[in-house]
Amino acid sequence: QQTLYVPVNDKPQLVEVHLDALPDDVDVVLQLLQGEIAPPALWIDVAKAYLSRGKVEHFVKILDKGKDPVVEKYHPDAHYDRMKILCLLAAYFVATARTYKPTMKLQRDQAFARALTYLNQAGMIQNGQQEQMPLIGRGMLQVAKGELSQAKKSFEEASRRRDNGRRNVVGLLGKAQVCCMQSEWEEALACYTEALMMHPQCPASVRNGIGLCSMKLGYIKQAEAAFNRVLHLEENNVTALTALAVMRINEAKSLEGPKKTVKQNEAATLLKWAFSSSGGQDDPNVLDNLSFHFLARGDFANAGGLAAKAFQRASDRPKLQAESLYVTACACHAQGMMKEAKQNYMAACERDPTFPLPFIGLGQMHLNEGESNLKLAAEAFEKACKGIPLSSELHAIIGELYHKSGEAKKALEFLKTAISLSPGNADAHRLIGDCYVQTDSKLALQHYEQFLKLTENVLEKEKLSTNYIFLLNNTGIMYYKKYQFHSASTAFCSALESLQQGKNLTMDDDWVLNSTCIARVAKELKPGVQVTIAYNLARAIEESGNFKSAKYLYDSVLQCTPGYFDCHFRLAGMAKKLSDYDLALKHLQKAESLLTTNDVSEREKEALKECLMGMRVHLFLDLHKWPETKALLSNMKSKTPERKNQVFPMVAEGNLNFLTTPRARSNMNDKEKSRIKYHLAKANDYFAMVLKDFSNCTYAANGIGLVLLRELKFKEAKQAFAAVQEAAVAEDNQALLADVLSNLAQAHLLSGDHAVASKLAETILQRFSFGHDDSILLLGAKSLYEEGKLLEAKEILQRAIHHRPYDLRLWFNCAHVLEEYGTRLFVREEQRRGTRAKLQDLQVAAQCLNQASSIFQYLKTIYVAVHARFGYSEEALSMHLEHCKRNLISAQEYVSKRKEELAVEQAKVEEEQRRYERSKEEKEAERMRQERLAIEERERQELQARQAQEKLEILKEQWKLQGGPRQAEGKRKKRKKERESTVQDMEEEEGAGDGQGLEDAGLVSSDEEEQRPADGEESDPARNGGIPSTNKPAAPAEAPPRDLRALGLEDSSDEELEVAEETEAGQKRKRAAARIEDEEEAPPLSSPS
Repeated sequence: QQTLYVPVNDKPQLVEVHLDALPDDVDVVLQLLQGEIAPPALWIDVAKAYLSRGKVEHFVKILDKGKDPVVEKYHPDAHYDRMKILCLLAAYFVATARTYKPTMKLQRDQAFARALTYLNQAGMIQNGQQEQMPLIGRGMLQVAKGELSQAKKSFEEASRRRDNGRRNVVGLLGKAQVCCMQSEWEEALACYTEALMMHPQCPASVRNGIGLCSMKLGYIKQAEAAFNRVLHLEENNVTALTALAVMRINEAKSLEGPKKTVKQNEAATLLKWAFSSSGGQDDPNVLDNLSFHFLARGDFANAGGLAAKAFQRASDRPKLQAESLYVTACACHAQGMMKEAKQNYMAACERDPTFPLPFIGLGQMHLNEGESNLKLAAEAFEKACKGIPLSSELHAIIGELYHKSGEAKKALEFLKTAISLSPGNADAHRLIGDCYVQTDSKLALQHYEQFLKLTENVLEKEKLSTNYIFLLNNTGIMYYKKYQFHSASTAFCSALESLQQGKNLTMDDDWVLNSTCIARVAKELKPGVQVTIAYNLARAIEESGNFKSAKYLYDSVLQCTPGYFDCHFRLAGMAKKLSDYDLALKHLQKAESLLTTNDVSEREKEALKECLMGMRVHLFLDLHKWPETKALLSNMKSKTPERKNQVFPMVAEGNLNFLTTPRARSNMNDKEKSRIKYHLAKANDYFAMVLKDFSNCTYAANGIGLVLLRELKFKEAKQAFAAVQEAAVAEDNQALLADVLSNLAQAHLLSGDHAVASKLAETILQRFSFGHDDSILLLGAKSLYEEGKLLEAKEILQRAIHHRPYDLRLWFNCAHVLEEYGTRLFVREEQRRGTRAKLQDLQVAAQCLNQASSIFQYLKTIYVAVHARFGYSEEALSMHLEHCKRNLISAQEYVSKRKEELAVEQAKVEEEQRRYERSKEEKEAERMRQERLAIEERERQELQARQAQEKLEILKEQWKLQGGPRQAEGKRKKRKKERESTVQDMEEEEGAGDGQGLEDAGLVSSDEEEQRPADGEESDPARNGGIPSTNKPAAPAEAPPRDLRALGLEDSSDEELEVAEETEAGQKRKRAAARIEDEEEAPPLSSPS
């Protein structure tokens, strides 16, 4: 029995209070505590005793009185206990706020406000800013309000403070719990680990937290070790048992066969253990996981029963109730009870709107009800997406549903989110491409390309799916719209490959299909989707300039599907481009005949007829059949009286008047000039009328630019073409853009901006016509010709002739360029005068003139047959031909003359070269002789040096035997002195008279002077061997024996020694010689006796 002792105020007595026998009337206890002014700690103990008995109101009343200022006055040092009372009150109001439903917002806010007030008061108590308790209470309040970021900061600050001077892990555990709520598992794991290191004896729930975080992070072994440690500490810990069971269930999902069964059995064993543990049968977590286990095993009856029981046990836990309802709904769904399943899904969504799985099930229910509920399904999945915000697949599904519902904007929003979450989501890229097909072909193409890149390695079965084939076809269409015909052909080939089950259809390097591939397509072609894709492939090949392959494919499509109207239309267009107008008219007639036999609506027939009439108009304009063109346009106007259908006829009327305008000449009369003005004004009126009703008609604006250009108003024409260019770019009208750039290049050419014109022509060739448009090639050649780049102009004209060898205008222009280039080259070399002229350039000039002459001669020969389509007079041909022949003769003569001059110059050069070679050979021979003599001299010197060195080595060996070089040197010096003394004696004998004269003069000879002692030095008998010195010179000592053979040595001649000394090399020998000279005064070594 627990007992409290209340000290009596001002007396050494205690009042005993039994906590188990507290009166129901709380006022009695309050009177006691107030009367005795009990310390705050006793108030807290009594309040907790009432709380343990379930009397929450008494708990609150006691704490409320315990914070009275009177208590603070009598117990001023009880800062911690007073702070604890305030924090307990705050915790009570936070818990009270949690019990209110979301609809009772006012009551919740009031409870939160009172809790915050108490926490602020607790923080203002002395030392309150150093205590962690107020911060922990604030963190709990913020968690209850959903302010998780602020709660995390509060708990983090609390973890750095102490609790009444002691370290406490509550702050770390609170932060860990908030991190788990925010799915920040790494940080939560770090907090749990730090708490465990600070307090190793902490409850098992901390290790459960470590296991849960590790499991979420994929550290399965670490999680399993943590849960096993919990079970080691608490054998029947329900949380650890349930978590281990969930881990076994997750492991079983990735297994098959017996291994999967083993894991499922282990999970079932753990769940049964948890179920049989203390409180396990009533634990809704255990019941809920057991229901999920039976649901996964297909035992829907047990799953539903356990889910219902878990729902009853979790009456105060709506999240668990939502999970139980979800399991019940899934069981009904699996058994085909759609109505009950939908009801349970909806009930689960109401219980816990944050639980995503019921919304997914509800969305599936709406999808099963038909396409009319696609929007409801999308909304259900959208609510589920709030609970799974990082699911790329779910976002892609929602986007697809909204796309099918016609809400493209919302669809793109979810699909872009799906790609941002998972850039490798191929389906999301495909769906975005589908959304952009009608509005933005560039973006659609980008996403289709990304889809194809991500699905390069997909299974063949997936490549045969209809969605995949349609996507490839759409990708090809997007490439086609961007004038990327090679890529478009590749996409169409991939689609045909999938349809024909793995046939190898590939593009070659020239952007056209090889003949084998085309033959395979024609052979395997079948009606249906293959025909459509083959037609698209033919269109791409046609636009890339390979008319032959395109015609083969069109014919193949017509063989498979004879009523394919578009093939005849395209064949007519190709024949028109090839100037085969008869064939073009035949195909148009076949296309018209198909309109009567094909099963198409009247509206489609009228549209197709208008297309055919438009093609006829273009053919008649090219053939210069002006009356037929005018009649056809009048017929079109009468059949389509609506104003909106008059655009094409009126623009064609303007083109007709523009083309019938006579060419300007220098010698025109007034009537011809007025006729030109009339036609141009009428063409301008037609274009202006179209623009008046349809201001965005770029073709009419382009026509006005052409009229201005014909009137030589270059500035206004350029402005008009620039405006049309901007409109074409905005509309993404590539065909119109190519035409207007061509007209703009023509305007720059006529205004003298030849460089700009040539660049524009090159841009058109590279971007639009792939180098196959003869008119653009001719324009570029003209620009380069005017710019003076004749060789480049010739190359472009040759390219044009390669594509259209039957166009005689190209031949004439090429001949003219060759003539001009040859003439300029010949004149330039002729002006060099003499030897400066280059023979090669002269030969090139002659060759160009010869080619030009041949072409002009051929054109003159066939002029009678083709003059109607030629455009040049016979007189002009004769003039050019005569000019070429005249210059060719001069060039050939000059080439012959120059060859003779070069032959003479070459002979002189060869003679000089031979002379130079002879001189060079002589110099080389002399140099080699000198080198040989030098080598011989060097070898002789080296031989002498070697011989001297050998002698020196012999001497060194002798010196070693004689005691060293110093002894030998002493002997040599001694012999030298003997020779000198002998010579001196002979001189004295010869000059004795002279010596006597010196004595008479009182002088002494040098020899006598040497024998005298120094001044002041007396003779020392001991120094002279005991014999007194005299003034007479002492008798010379007996010379050592000269015969060294008696000593066993051989004497060396002085000449040999001198040679040895002279050949002594290096600084070492010099230093040795210097030392020997310094030691000349030393006494010589004595000879052996």
